[in-house]
Amino acid sequence: MLVLGMHRSGTSVMAAGLQCLGVSLGDRLTGSGPDNPKGFWENGDVLALNERVLAAIGRDWQTPEAIDRTALTAPALAPFAEAGRRILQDQLSRFPDFGLKEPRLCRLLPFWRPIFDALGCAVSVVYAVREPASVARSLAKRNRIPMPCGRALWLAYVRDGLADADPAWPAVVVDHALLMRDPVGQLRRMSAALVRPLDERLAAEFAAAFIDEGLWHERDAAEPGGPVGDVWQWCREASADRMSVGDLRQRASGL
Repeated sequence: MLVLGMHRSGTSVMAAGLQCLGVSLGDRLTGSGPDNPKGFWENGDVLALNERVLAAIGRDWQTPEAIDRTALTAPALAPFAEAGRRILQDQLSRFPDFGLKEPRLCRLLPFWRPIFDALGCAVSVVYAVREPASVARSLAKRNRIPMPCGRALWLAYVRDGLADADPAWPAVVVDHALLMRDPVGQLRRMSAALVRPLDERLAAEFAAAFIDEGLWHERDAAEPGGPVGDVWQWCREASADRMSVGDLRQRASGL
């Protein structure tokens, strides 16, 4: 199972919640940090590989410009693809219900999809979304990224994560604000959408351990509009089950 979402969009808490659905995040997790005291919940080997792949094509996670998808499947990246296959094969051999969260995946799905296919992975997706203005303000505070660049990054990650996913993968969109306000209710939505049983006891423990109002910063920022505002509105509709993920994908790709 993949958690796809822009940095600072609640992907970490969303990944932690996957355990309530019987998903393991493996044994190669990165630690916590001052900006994420409850943990990042991402595979350190995948993170390091994603950074190497982006560097190989002249990009980094802070680059909002379009990525040449053909470059991500070029023969020059074959050694990176083999490394990715080994990483996933190792985790899947010990954790068959494996979950993977790393925001750069949004921009690197053309690289990873052949690896998933080669390993016969049954992929499903949780899209973690948050108000783009809140994300941009958080990036400005943490990374000194100008607000316009932060909004452009939000759009690039969300659009690529939607456009480059296999339409056949089961998927659900989860609004960070709704998760914070009703964590168990959102876990039940995920359970129903992805047809996975929810452990109600673990869900209650997750809500008590991970949902902390004191760590919810830069909230409910108003989005000024434009393409970013349009995609955010459609994400909100999908997170409220008023729009299918397929329709969201089609609208976002049409901008």
